[in-house]
Amino acid sequence: MTELITPDLAYHLKTTSDPNLSPDGSSLAYTLGWVDAETVSNRSQIIVLDLEEGSKKELTQGVKDSAPKISSDGLRTAFLRSVDGSPPQVWIIGMEGNEPKKVTDLPKGVIDYGWSPDGKSLAVCGDVDPEETDASVGIEGVPQVTVVQRVRYRYDTLGWRGDAHFHLFVVNLDSDETRQLTDGDWDDTAPVWSPDGSQIAFISGRRDDRDFLALSEVYTVPAEGGEPKLVSEGLLSVGALTWSPDGRQLAVVGSDAPEGMVLWQGWLYALEDGKEPQKLTDDTI
Repeated sequence: MTELITPDLAYHLKTTSDPNLSPDGSSLAYTLGWVDAETVSNRSQIIVLDLEEGSKKELTQGVKDSAPKISSDGLRTAFLRSVDGSPPQVWIIGMEGNEPKKVTDLPKGVIDYGWSPDGKSLAVCGDVDPEETDASVGIEGVPQVTVVQRVRYRYDTLGWRGDAHFHLFVVNLDSDETRQLTDGDWDDTAPVWSPDGSQIAFISGRRDDRDFLALSEVYTVPAEGGEPKLVSEGLLSVGALTWSPDGRQLAVVGSDAPEGMVLWQGWLYALEDGKEPQKLTDDTI
C-alpha cells in the first residue's frame, strides 16, 4: 500500500543550488539546503563534489552557508554565512576544509560578490542606507512617521527599502581594507571582474525614469575607483553579464524591446566599447 504524504515530508526534502565550477574543472561547489526538524528552521551548508572521483565532502558546517565561489587558484572557496540571524557576510575557507575566516563586515550584509582574477581582492555588493535612523528616537506616546521619498521604496522579497541602495565595494584580502566603489540614488549589482583585473562590470539602473520603469544598464568602473562608464547604450534592460577571455567584450543577456523586460524575453548580445550592441541570438530557436 502506498504511504500517505504527511507534513513531516518537509524534513526529508533537500535542495541544491548555487553551483560553482573550479577553474580547472575538477571540482564543483554547491549549496545543500534542508529544514531542521528540531528547530523548524532552514539550514544550508557548502558541499564540494570531486568530478573526477565522484566523491563529495562537507566543506562547511554553518547554520546558513550559501553562494560558494572557488578562487582562481582553486585553493580556497568564498561563501556567504549568516550567524544568529545577522546579515550574511563573506567568509573564506581552504578547500581542505580548515577553519573559515570572515572577510567582510558590512552593516547590512552582502548580497553578491566576485573574486578578482589574482585572488587578492573581492568585489562585493552590499546595502547602503544614507540616512539610517534610530527607531527608538522620538516622543513617547506619539506614533512614529516614516517618510517615503521615492516610488520604489519597497522590493519584492526584501520589503521596506526606503532610501537604501545596493552599491559595490572592493575588499583587499591582504590588508582587510574595504572601500566603497560606487554610490548614488540607484542600485549597483552583479559585479564581474575583467580578466586582467583592471575593470569591474556591473548592472545598474541610472535613467531618470528608473523609479517608474524596470530598466537596467551595464557599466564598467576601474577597480581602483573612478567614474563608471555606460557600455550597453541601445539596450533597455540587462539581466546577466560576463567578460570575454581577452577582456575586449562583454556577453550579456539583454533586451531592446520597449514593451518588455529581459526577465520575460532576453537575447544574447556582445558589447564592445564604441560599438552598437551585437545581437547574437534571435527567436528561431
